[in-house]
Amino acid sequence: MTWRGRTDLRSHPLRQQLEDSKTHDDLWNAAQSQMVHLGKMHGFLRMYWAKKILEWTESPEQALEWAILLNDRYEIDGRDANGYVGCVWSICGIHDQASGKGCKGCSVELGPDQPLTPAGLEGA
Repeated sequence: MTWRGRTDLRSHPLRQQLEDSKTHDDLWNAAQSQMVHLGKMHGFLRMYWAKKILEWTESPEQALEWAILLNDRYEIDGRDANGYVGCVWSICGIHDQASGKGCKGCSVELGPDQPLTPAGLEGA
């Protein structure tokens, strides 16, 4: 089902798995659960959380839409500029400077080539 060209996310099985913290990734599930129950998560963890959504969805556009939907619903900074910047930075790489890759000018054409793994969070 679509509304104004957008997919109805309520009926998408992967989106429901994400919202329910029932993926194959225990770290991601813990981050999502923390967000749902406490309304926040550490910045590095939020970066991991959003990059995994990018990895698991069909496109950067879909990843950004779902990350914003979940962020707006559960984060303390939902519907706030800080929350949007966190999602866009993670998925589009708007502040990434090392590679110069990612979404240019906030238009979602490419996801960044800088994946984040659980090992990358050690010591964060």
